[in-house]
Amino acid sequence: MENDIEKISATAWQKTEQLTAAIAKTSPEDPLREAAKKLNITGIRFVPLFCSAGLAKTGSGFEVVLNLDGVRGTSEASSNFEPGSEKWFTLTNRMRFSVAHELAHLIFLEAADGDWREGVFDTNLKSIEGGCSSLARILLLPKQMLLKAVDEQLFDVNLLNEICSRFRVSPEVFIRRLHLSDMTGAFAGLDCVVALVQDNEGILIIKTCHIMGGDSKGRFDTPYEKVRVKKPKDHSSLSKHFRQLAWAIEGLPVAKLGIDDELESKLRRDEKGKWEREVPFGKDTAITCEIRFLRRRSSPLSVLLSILVTRHTHARTHQKLV
Repeated sequence: MENDIEKISATAWQKTEQLTAAIAKTSPEDPLREAAKKLNITGIRFVPLFCSAGLAKTGSGFEVVLNLDGVRGTSEASSNFEPGSEKWFTLTNRMRFSVAHELAHLIFLEAADGDWREGVFDTNLKSIEGGCSSLARILLLPKQMLLKAVDEQLFDVNLLNEICSRFRVSPEVFIRRLHLSDMTGAFAGLDCVVALVQDNEGILIIKTCHIMGGDSKGRFDTPYEKVRVKKPKDHSSLSKHFRQLAWAIEGLPVAKLGIDDELESKLRRDEKGKWEREVPFGKDTAITCEIRFLRRRSSPLSVLLSILVTRHTHARTHQKLV
């Protein structure tokens, strides 16, 4: 029998899906702003906080309160950003995620019929925080709008960069959106890896990634079975909807991909690139991959990387394709 937090979290997930599906039908300029309107958010206020954000009850709804620290300009900080205001579009990607996270808290509260029961929520605080981050990604990138924008071109790093700009999210938020359970099977026809690569104390690491297709999973995930997260990266006390994928290569040096000896030097030297390589897949077999990358930021270095399988498992030629 489900306990209270499982029921509440399942309802919160359902409410979020219904909300974003309704918003997607109108093709809004900003789905997050539309979600804020529908959830009766009266504005965003900037105040000094010890945390990044919070909610405050107003007479007719709620305010999202963001930490004043780091906000430029006293006039901007003192303004109330109503959802209908154009000021909403001046929020940074980080601020937008904080807003989405607080909207998710409000959805959890509504799912509990406004009863913020101390025993239920306090004992599941960590899971709820993680669950709110998952719902925040859905609010920022509604499934219907995301699928339409990507249109089976998930390996195109230029398109991914444009989508991040259009939805005003970071590449990390975009890629982690693909991990969520509602995206399972969404790109069944693709066999590729998409990743965000970042410099970490002089080493380029795979900050986050998403892997689709049999050959891509077999080549780029299973070789690191020993470091794989054995259980799904979920929040155990929440409903099954919150279970999400975790890939073994996340956090590892990009050199561990083993696709090209010059990959790291190319990522450091060039703004963008595209080429093919025959990648070993066992002793006498290989897959042919198209590698694409696009630099997002120079300092610290941040790069969108994709690896698309263009020719599936075949006998190795022991020659690199140019």
